[in-house]
Amino acid sequence: MTGTNTSSSVRARRGKAASSQPPLRKQDDEALPEAAAARKAELAERLRKKRAAGRKLVTYLSCLVIILAATALALTFKSSSGPSPSPSRPDSPTPSPLSVGADADPAVRVFSQAELAAGDGSDPDAPLLLGILGRVYDVSTGARHYAKDGAYSFFTGRDGSAAFVTGDFTTAGLTDDLTGLSDDDIMGIAEWLDTYERQYVRVGVVEGAFYTATGMPTPALTHDVAAAVARAAAAKAAEQDLRTRFPGCNIRRSAGQKGEIWCENMSGGINRDYVGVIRQFYDKVSGSKRCVCVRNDLLDDPRLQLYPSCPDQATHCWID
Repeated sequence: MTGTNTSSSVRARRGKAASSQPPLRKQDDEALPEAAAARKAELAERLRKKRAAGRKLVTYLSCLVIILAATALALTFKSSSGPSPSPSRPDSPTPSPLSVGADADPAVRVFSQAELAAGDGSDPDAPLLLGILGRVYDVSTGARHYAKDGAYSFFTGRDGSAAFVTGDFTTAGLTDDLTGLSDDDIMGIAEWLDTYERQYVRVGVVEGAFYTATGMPTPALTHDVAAAVARAAAAKAAEQDLRTRFPGCNIRRSAGQKGEIWCENMSGGINRDYVGVIRQFYDKVSGSKRCVCVRNDLLDDPRLQLYPSCPDQATHCWID
């Protein structure tokens, strides 16, 4: 009996609650699809905006990655740059005869030989130091080349000026003693000095052949080296003038056949407004001979000789 009364009571309460709710009108039923559609459209618009923002972020990050990669590549290239110790010289202008040591400042740091040697890469926390013609450069940015086991590590911790042109990288060859080197050799060292001056930071000078303990340049630098550079520069200019005045011939040789020589207005690498006639130029200094193309007004130069098999006004002929 009690169970029956309880069930009836529950049904009564449910019926009362249901009757207290407002009846669902027809227009409310019709509004439900419209509200759902509006909600769906709103969500779609939010999603579209998020995707657009995502694409912008990806584009920005992609550009940032490209910029950072390019910057890293440039810095890597710069830091890894180092002159090759090969006999070929750097591509640099001829140094002024007075540029080597002329701007020496007694206030700069003067390294002892021992202090310079401490920059040989043995201490990973110490800067890598290199000396050339008495000047000391911090080459730490080129550690790939100058640190221990680097291709040019033998240059660090010393002034090995002579080795830049001799190619002797033994302890004896890595020296600041330039005795026996030609003017052209010394100019080659000065050209390397210009390269280091442009690429690395000069941190001082080293006491030795080129600077005193007070940082003043010695006569070996201001007189001997400067004079050698001046002579080499003058000789280089004279040689260039000579090759412009008497440009070379075109030459072609084949095994078992005569050689063919001829002139044209671009032969010898000199662009000119004349062709020139064939002559043999005799260099009295070196004792060498070379084929040249000569203007008629220069044919009386005593260093010029006719080829036996070539006519006087020939621009093309065959030689043995």
